[in-house]
Amino acid sequence: MLLNDLRRTCAMCEHKRECDADIAAGTLVPAYQNYCLNVDTLDALQHDSNFIAER
Repeated sequence: MLLNDLRRTCAMCEHKRECDADIAAGTLVPAYQNYCLNVDTLDALQHDSNFIAER
């Protein structure tokens, strides 16, 4: 359910090109914090011991 919520928010985002460019350049973190509508959820996941992000 969380992934679907994240995807739905991304679908409405007006910063897709900026996000894609940051991903391609490897500069997404911390750049996404300036424009991402999912920033609060993604930041919360970073502090959740049940969530392990690939680095």
